[in-house]
Amino acid sequence: MSNTPKVLYDILKDGDVADLVTDISPYVRDRNADFPALIYEVPNETFERTSSGYVRSQADATVSVVARGAAEAETIADALFDD
Repeated sequence: MSNTPKVLYDILKDGDVADLVTDISPYVRDRNADFPALIYEVPNETFERTSSGYVRSQADATVSVVARGAAEAETIADALFDD
C-alpha cells in the first residue's frame, strides 16, 4: 500500500498553507469544517523497480481550494506554490 496520500497531507499541513485553511481532507471536504479548506487526492500512482532493486513511485496529485471567494482562493494557491 502506498504512503503517498499521507506524505502529501504532511507536506500540506506543515507548510504556510495550513495557517490559511481550516481543514485539509482527502477526496471530500469535511461538511463540518468551515471555509477555506483544501481537498487533495492521488488519482494515479505507478511503481517501477529500478535496476538496483529499489521501487520508485511516481504519482499525480490534485489539490483543490474550496473558498468563499476568488481572492481567498488565489491567496491560498499562491502559498501552495511558494512552499
